Amino acid sequence: MAKIRVLTIDDSALMRQVLAELLSKDPAIEVIGSAPDPYVAREKIKALNPDVLTLDVEMPKMDGLTFLEKLMRGRPMPVIMVSSLTEAGCQTTLRALELGAVDFITKPKIDLREGMDNLADDLIAKVKGAATACIRRGTLGIRSEQRPTDGLEFGHDQDHGYDHRHRLFDRRHRGGQGGAASPATQYSSGPDHPAHAGAVHQNLG
Repeated sequence: MAKIRVLTIDDSALMRQVLAELLSKDPAIEVIGSAPDPYVAREKIKALNPDVLTLDVEMPKMDGLTFLEKLMRGRPMPVIMVSSLTEAGCQTTLRALELGAVDFITKPKIDLREGMDNLADDLIAKVKGAATACIRRGTLGIRSEQRPTDGLEFGHDQDHGYDHRHRLFDRRHRGGQGGAASPATQYSSGPDHPAHAGAVHQNLG
């Protein structure tokens, strides 16, 4: 039987190492790579075609929720959130699940290695469960073997987790005022929204 191929995404080198060590203890799982931020993750997803991702929330260049949203729109696949911010019942966790994450693990806030050792069985079980999930474009639906190959594109213009299109939409709805968008504004402003008409947006290629 083929192994479950996992890509870990976390800005902490220690956490990437710990995840690889824990997941590799199960003979049914193979950690095929890791990434410190969503931009590196994008290239590795296209090159390695993993079955499951583990994804942190707080990362440089782009936060995990923004990446998750883009991923589910362009190249849906099973994702397990692994973050100190994804606690049971909290808004970050609910938003990640709404966007299409399959499940979550709460990263220990102290003594990371020992804390993750205690969560190893749970992590492995959730990765195995995620590998059988059926993921749809947008949130939940097309199966992993039906994923498109080149749908995951990011814009150059990034700032604190949302791109030029989000900021354009946000400014127009705030009368040109600055400030971060509300979650409803930030995540509902898709490329087909009228506010985006005529916007020039370059992609990473």
